[in-house]
Amino acid sequence: MKKLFLLVCLMFVLSMVQGALAFNGSVYSGTYVDASTINTAPVDPIVDWWSTSVTADKWRFRDAYANAGIWESNGASPTGDKPMLAMTIGSLIPQIPYNLYVVQWSDPGYWRVMAGTEPDNLIVYGKTSGRATGAVESNRNEYEAMFGTKTSDAEGNLTVYIDDIPNYGRTWFDGVVYAPSPVAYNPNPAQNAKDVDKSVMFSWMMGRNISNPVDPNPAITGHYLYIVPDEPNFALATMVAVADLTDPIESGPYLLDANKTYYWRLDESINGSAADDPNTITGLVWSFETIKTKPSFDEPLGTQPQDAYAFIGNNAVLSVSAGTTGGEGGDINYQWYRGLPGDISSPLIDETDHIVGAATSELTIVTAITDQGTYYCQATNDAGSTDSMAANLVIKRLIAHYPFDNSLEDMVGDIDGILSAATYVEGKIGQAVSLNGTQVVDLGLNAAPNSDLGGGLDAGTVSMWINTTNSGTSYYTGTRNTDPDATSYRMQFSSSNSLGFVVANSADNQIGLAAAPNDNLRNGQWQMIVVTWDAKTGDVALYANGKLLSSQQDAPISGFNPWQNAMVIGAYNNQGTLQNFYIGAIDDYRVYNYALDGFEVAQLFIDQNPGTVICVEKPQYDFNDDCQIDLMDLVEMIESWLDCNIVSDNGCL
Repeated sequence: MKKLFLLVCLMFVLSMVQGALAFNGSVYSGTYVDASTINTAPVDPIVDWWSTSVTADKWRFRDAYANAGIWESNGASPTGDKPMLAMTIGSLIPQIPYNLYVVQWSDPGYWRVMAGTEPDNLIVYGKTSGRATGAVESNRNEYEAMFGTKTSDAEGNLTVYIDDIPNYGRTWFDGVVYAPSPVAYNPNPAQNAKDVDKSVMFSWMMGRNISNPVDPNPAITGHYLYIVPDEPNFALATMVAVADLTDPIESGPYLLDANKTYYWRLDESINGSAADDPNTITGLVWSFETIKTKPSFDEPLGTQPQDAYAFIGNNAVLSVSAGTTGGEGGDINYQWYRGLPGDISSPLIDETDHIVGAATSELTIVTAITDQGTYYCQATNDAGSTDSMAANLVIKRLIAHYPFDNSLEDMVGDIDGILSAATYVEGKIGQAVSLNGTQVVDLGLNAAPNSDLGGGLDAGTVSMWINTTNSGTSYYTGTRNTDPDATSYRMQFSSSNSLGFVVANSADNQIGLAAAPNDNLRNGQWQMIVVTWDAKTGDVALYANGKLLSSQQDAPISGFNPWQNAMVIGAYNNQGTLQNFYIGAIDDYRVYNYALDGFEVAQLFIDQNPGTVICVEKPQYDFNDDCQIDLMDLVEMIESWLDCNIVSDNGCL
């Protein structure tokens, strides 16, 4: 019995050691915490955010799986965007740093998860990002990847953030592993501190004893402090050996320059190890900014310019503000330039009826097509000059138009289509191009929408008239770059009668939408289909015959590259391979570089169908459902005037 007791104790000790060290086999790099419905919740308060089945906008919780449950996104169908999750880990030692590892599953494909220590800094992790834990279920393997170091709060809690990739594959999020970090922590100046005085006293806490994290690591015999301005290239850094072992440790003061970003790091000498000894523990990289005597456009001292969008002849406004710490440096003067920051070859000057405020903090341009471009502002005072970030001015317009009137000519641009022996038939408006299921209209590599400024890929509208009886999956238009660049755009009808659209950036982050029309749009009659999108906001909408079919808001995306494979009409050019050809006629194909609203889409349809009535949006006080507020609505309101359902001692007054 005594031997059995000792054996049980030994097994318990071994399991604890494995849980703490866990670098080999089916174990973790620390202590595992399962993500559950108790410790995990959306960052934004949402009541109904998970279910036990796959839905477009909810996480699926699969209980009794792996470590008692996983959070699944998208299932086998990569649609929708689930809410960002916050997972809280408790019962930690207060105010010490922990290394954090995200645990997720993947099949032989590439399931991924996003993780971070802060909600605005999540990074994508997959099976190639870390290591396999050794846990296997069917054809799925479990993986862990370190995603950051974070210090627990005064109550011994810390929170991490998890998200899926919108409209892309599966996410199987299992949990988080934590392990006390051996590096120095609690820096002063704090990470990302602003307006730090030029005379800086550095301080930090020593790395912890992994066996007893309450205490410093007893093997630490000194520190190496590195300080470098402008970029974290510590090969060029000033190094100071610090022998003090009084926790927290202070070193300084050091006299630094104003108007700079400084990077610093604390390496810890182990049992007398030298700075370049591999036994020396390399610390985290921290940064801070010293006081600003030159103008700064960054918050909280100033504001950067934002992109502007305007129709020809309308006002486009670019505005900034700049400031200094404590108002040092004297008065600030402004000057706007066309081009990228640092390029002063094209200064703007005020022009009657065109440019106002070229030498002020607010620039106004009465736009012409030639004004589309990139602009920035330079602010100057006695201490020097600073350039703002660049901002784009986009002229909102129709950028491609193919009427297909016995021609493949682009009537507003210069990207004519190519199709040998093109066939034309009677169209909705004049003539239309007819495609037999083996043909495409080749628009080349410069076709719209594209990644150019104002090229329509980051925000746009595509409208066309279709006439087909083909019930199979067919693509109206689209192209995709070659791996690993996933920039793509496509519009299609599926065999299940679902109209769909997707646009993706180079990392294959997507916005898109699919919806089944109420009416048969493939009945051999002319039908107008329209898609609008804005990648900066994530908004997507599908229209059929001038009426809104469906809309949604995905996570914003950016980072589009030029086309590597020709844009085509009549199929999808998937990395150079044409697939899912369209059979039928297409007419009046249009591309805009902005998202038309519902009223503009309805007008496109009514222009070719006079007398049609479309209710774009029901007014608030439309009581009789005729989509307008008139005398009849007033009559309905008067009929109920003074109706009273109050129960009280005084009745209705």
